[in-house]
Amino acid sequence: MSGSFIVAAVVIAYMAFMLFIGWYSKHMISGNADFMVAGRRLGPILMAGTLAATEIGGGSSLGVVQQGMGKYGISAAWYVIAMGFAFVILTFLAGLSS
Repeated sequence: MSGSFIVAAVVIAYMAFMLFIGWYSKHMISGNADFMVAGRRLGPILMAGTLAATEIGGGSSLGVVQQGMGKYGISAAWYVIAMGFAFVILTFLAGLSS
C-alpha cells in the first residue's frame, strides 16, 4: 500500500511540475518566432542539443534500428553518421539567418 502511494505521489508531483513549466513558458513566449525557433536566441550548444534530441528521439532510435536489424544491417548507420555531420554544420549556420 505504501509503495503505490509513493509512486502516485511522485507521478502527481511530476505532473504538477510539468504543468508549471508549461504555464511559465506560455507567459515567456511573445510571438510565433519565439515558439518556433526560440526567438533565435539559442547558442551553438543549445542548438546542437535540440537538433540532436529531435533526431535521436525518433529517427535514430526507431527507424535506423528497425532497418539495421531487418534487411540492411550495419549499412543503415549511414543515416546517423550523416545526421551527425549535418548537426555540426547546422549548429553554426542556424544562428546566421535573421
